[in-house]
Amino acid sequence: VTVNSQKAEISAASFTVTGIALDEGANTITAQALDIGGNTKSASITVTRDTTPPAITIAEPSDGTTAYSPIIDIAGSIDDLNADVKINGFSVTLNNGAFSKSIGLSKGANTITITASDSLGNTSTKSISINYVSGPMIEVTPAALPDVTLAQGETDQQAFTISNTGDTDLVYNINIADTSNSSESESDALETNQLSD
Repeated sequence: VTVNSQKAEISAASFTVTGIALDEGANTITAQALDIGGNTKSASITVTRDTTPPAITIAEPSDGTTAYSPIIDIAGSIDDLNADVKINGFSVTLNNGAFSKSIGLSKGANTITITASDSLGNTSTKSISINYVSGPMIEVTPAALPDVTLAQGETDQQAFTISNTGDTDLVYNINIADTSNSSESESDALETNQLSD
């Protein structure tokens, strides 16, 4: 008995052969038996060698993106429709090879890692970096000031604090409105200030 021209070891009615070389893709394995009368018979099977992991394509976002929201949508595709796909450890369902998932971000640098594994365990990995900055975030204390009515010549003082807890400069406007019905009232005053981190 030979298998792909390689002599097999025979034990009773069984034979064994090792070391059959396989190419990537489909391979035909043919066993041939020869009896003492010179009669031969053969049988073949097809064996597929697959060592190629699924290919990952990230459509968005691009590597190095700066995000201003704590949640970002990751979208892309896998060329193996049956692949097991995870993004930062979270399982993702493929839709005709396409995937999309919202991922939470921490402040600063974030690494988004996508893994895809086929049924044979071949696994590929692709990562991108996302930098999350919160942008300007305004906090006003107190949140509201009381309405004040002033007679002509009177003054009033109200104290409040404006804070920027974000990562970038904050530009804010203060509008002071004259709500009296006096025809001699002045126009609304507008003051613009800039608050840095």
